[in-house]
Amino acid sequence: MKKLIIASVFAAVLLSGCSKGPLDTTFDLTNLQTLTDSSSKIHDELPEQESEIVQWAINTLNIGTVESIEKFKEQYGADITYRKIVKLAVDNRKQAVFDEYERLKSIEKDWTDIYNDLSKIKASNISLGTSSEFFTRGKPLVSFDVHNGSKQDLSSIQWEIDLYLDDEQEPYSTYTGIDSYTYGSKKNGLRAGETVHRSIAIDTFGFNDNAKKWTDLKAQNAKKKSIAVTVIPTSAKDFSEENLITGNVPKALKAYEAEKNLIINAEKMIK
Repeated sequence: MKKLIIASVFAAVLLSGCSKGPLDTTFDLTNLQTLTDSSSKIHDELPEQESEIVQWAINTLNIGTVESIEKFKEQYGADITYRKIVKLAVDNRKQAVFDEYERLKSIEKDWTDIYNDLSKIKASNISLGTSSEFFTRGKPLVSFDVHNGSKQDLSSIQWEIDLYLDDEQEPYSTYTGIDSYTYGSKKNGLRAGETVHRSIAIDTFGFNDNAKKWTDLKAQNAKKKSIAVTVIPTSAKDFSEENLITGNVPKALKAYEAEKNLIINAEKMIK
């Protein structure tokens, strides 16, 4: 079954008189093709800001997934216009966006404080060798001292381990290594202020292409290798095995703020 194609050029032809502006012009709903073909003409007439809002509304309502003109008419009516589409999207999305924005705003400071605190966990005296352990024997082994400069007692953390070759500015490979303090020689947790020596084998088994790059021909023939080890704050778990923080609140807040402002402008546009 042919699907309605409504992408960045979704719009409609002027069908009902020159006096109507693009936002209030109804679409040609003869069939999917006429809807798709006609829609691009109105879209071209929209100012840039209105075009952005209309595209947001289309994406919000998933209009591009409609598979027949009958379903389109049933869902949106035979006299659907951009103004009505934008209103539907605002009604559908506004409350959720505003609520989530306020929730993120309320936790932003606490999240940032903990993130900054966990970022004080540092690795130093980094060296690259070869593992002698049974399951990882012969694999690259990154060893380093860990200083828990945070205020948190931790059961595990994760490290971003970057491999640099020669004088390249970008890492050749980035490996994520889990550092657990619940088993082995250090199974009583990593306490605030504590410094310990740790080693992480670069596990090249399976389909981890980033890990395999540590031992490929380019890596083998590099004249110089250097390693950077950086804690991933959103991976840190407390003694109850719970993540202290997750996600990226500042980034999410920025995205929700942008959508919130777009909705505010959309409401002004459809008054």
